[in-house]
Amino acid sequence: MQCTCFIYDELKYVINENFNPNYVVLANINALRNSGRRVFLFYTHGSLEKWLTTINFTDVHVESGHLITFLNQNFVSGIILKDIDYNYDTNLKYQVDPEFYVKFRDYMIYFKQRIRNVKIGVYVNVSNIIYLSNHPTRKNAFNFSVINDEVDFYIIGFDGFNPCNDHFRDGIVPICGPNSSQTMLSKTLQISTIAKEKIYLELLDNPTAPDTGEKLPICKIT
Repeated sequence: MQCTCFIYDELKYVINENFNPNYVVLANINALRNSGRRVFLFYTHGSLEKWLTTINFTDVHVESGHLITFLNQNFVSGIILKDIDYNYDTNLKYQVDPEFYVKFRDYMIYFKQRIRNVKIGVYVNVSNIIYLSNHPTRKNAFNFSVINDEVDFYIIGFDGFNPCNDHFRDGIVPICGPNSSQTMLSKTLQISTIAKEKIYLELLDNPTAPDTGEKLPICKIT
């Protein structure tokens, strides 16, 4: 197995502020670019609510213009848009406008027309996909069918898929199980409208050894 690319998670847009990554971020990105491997950057507004505000109520051409300028000066292979899906576990106080995904699609089209050689990915949490398969009529559902054609790839992340505890010390993404498992994900994807041929899975390759007394931190994914 060989590393073919790097993904860096540090780009965040703040409404009404210039998009201006600091020196440390730029130095890290340049170091990755100099590795000779492809580099992808996670890009977020910080939360779905802020994405909704930007795309629904502000001039996205200004916001995406800042990002386009940055990428023209710091070329990478692609960006990965994250914090787009609705978290049903946190009792959010807002709703997603059904037209949001149309506007989100247009946002990607605008971007790709101006930087044609940069790929656009979308990060989606696996728990959200499984939840929606069990509740297909629930409001705020992620509308993959609207954006599939403009998304170059999806990354399905397993962060928070199962709680960290002694039972899952070897890894918190079990193969089999009634709900939060790889088997359930496979069944879910068969009925999901997500573009299957564009899917990548986010998994760490360094699980904690079972013969150690190490306690897994909350964010440990294996």
